[in-house]
Amino acid sequence: MQNHKSTDPTPAAVARYVYRPLEKHEFTRILLLHPSADRDSPLRCDLIHCQAAADFACEAISYAWGPPDLTASLFCGPEGDEIRITPSLESALRAFRLPSETRRLWADAVCINQQDLDEKILQVRRMSFIYRQAEHVRVWLGDEADDSDEAM
Repeated sequence: MQNHKSTDPTPAAVARYVYRPLEKHEFTRILLLHPSADRDSPLRCDLIHCQAAADFACEAISYAWGPPDLTASLFCGPEGDEIRITPSLESALRAFRLPSETRRLWADAVCINQQDLDEKILQVRRMSFIYRQAEHVRVWLGDEADDSDEAM
């Protein structure tokens, strides 16, 4: 597995992303993953709020969380505030990132504020709806290893 070290400022110099509360219960967040032709460049995004039934045009990601260690970074918003993510999600985002256009994604670990228990309960209840509404569901099984690409 490749190691994707960021050349961004040290973690002490990067502000943590502060989630803005969702306006209403039927709203969710969409991750706008910024493009890059360089697989190893830092992951950058914006988070927008949308009404799930009305303007939910995005692709949902289904992936294994893997170990719960939040050792990877996603830089969000105009200031590049940091959201800590699992290596598994980092790997999925790198694989799904497009070289020249923004990709609209829904990933539970980022689109649900994991620190807000009330929001988390509500959004987890809505996950089956979110996956049904998504234009596509992209499944990430992990980076290839031990000739796993041949099995697929």
